Amino acid sequence: MDFLNNTLYREDVDSSCKNIQEIQKLYETRIFITGATGLVGSFLVDILRHLNKEYETHIQIYAVSRKIEKLEARFGKQDSYLKYVVGDICDNLDFDTPVDYVIHAAANSYPALFREDPTGTIIKSVEGTRRVLEISKKCGVKKFLFVSSGEVYGQYKTDEVGHRENENGVVDILSLRSCYPLGKQIAENLCICYGEQYHLPIVIARLCHTFGPNALDSDNRAHMQFIRSAALNNNVVLKSEGLQERSYLYVADSASAIFSVLLCGEVNQAYNVSSLEKLTIRKFAKICATLSKKNVYMQLPTNEEYMERSPIERQILDGSRLRALGWNANFSIKKGILHSIEILKDIGKV
Repeated sequence: MDFLNNTLYREDVDSSCKNIQEIQKLYETRIFITGATGLVGSFLVDILRHLNKEYETHIQIYAVSRKIEKLEARFGKQDSYLKYVVGDICDNLDFDTPVDYVIHAAANSYPALFREDPTGTIIKSVEGTRRVLEISKKCGVKKFLFVSSGEVYGQYKTDEVGHRENENGVVDILSLRSCYPLGKQIAENLCICYGEQYHLPIVIARLCHTFGPNALDSDNRAHMQFIRSAALNNNVVLKSEGLQERSYLYVADSASAIFSVLLCGEVNQAYNVSSLEKLTIRKFAKICATLSKKNVYMQLPTNEEYMERSPIERQILDGSRLRALGWNANFSIKKGILHSIEILKDIGKV
């Protein structure tokens, strides 16, 4: 499904392009993106494809995935500016073409995988990142961006301000669910170590809860389930009281922020990717239901769903450092949800 064929999605991509700080630095460069068929990675690729088509920026894109079938299903056939790199970042990925930028966005990033494959989740974070760093070192990149997560902060005891990049909470190392945040923590430190030891310019983008119409069908995060239910004109089902607070961001804003950090971010620094908005999970569900003129219903979670639940009550990220680069969100949470629902309905993907 090439989402760029959808008018509203294409408009959101164009809006995202115009929100990238110092975007001219991308022109006529070579960019290597892992996780290219995922929610964030695919939007990043779509931005570059859109720039090439509409603005003749001559950006060489290397989109990485384990299966060429997934790449072709998402973006169509390769062309002179879009090349597919097929391989597993933990196993058989081979690449030695010179590139300017690497964005490492591949990860097991939704709860079902944390429960079904916790070992694979942490290995992909750590060993996968090491292998991509090795490729980056070999290819002589100008800058390497690691896509991390706000989950690295763990349990953070504050109800007044957002988590700042230099502050840390607690992650329970004996919890199965911690495979994801601990893997991201180790991978972040590995990036910093490579940066210092091998003089590799590193930046880190810590994403808040990102949503959009281009999420994989297997993405079972609560907010994506709410959006799909709304797009199907079904009632929204809440599997908890939904009182946990979260920073949410539409994928078009997350993508423009990632590119802004890549191009303008200070080396060896992490940047929270979030806006000034925050919501409880229940409020997010309510917005989805209201937009589709449906209701929110409570339902007891299954044992599996209970195991997948994040223990973090408040995951609000302070995006001040990102905004200091000149970036600001273009989309409110409500507008992002509305666009996600409308795009999913229009393309018939639900």
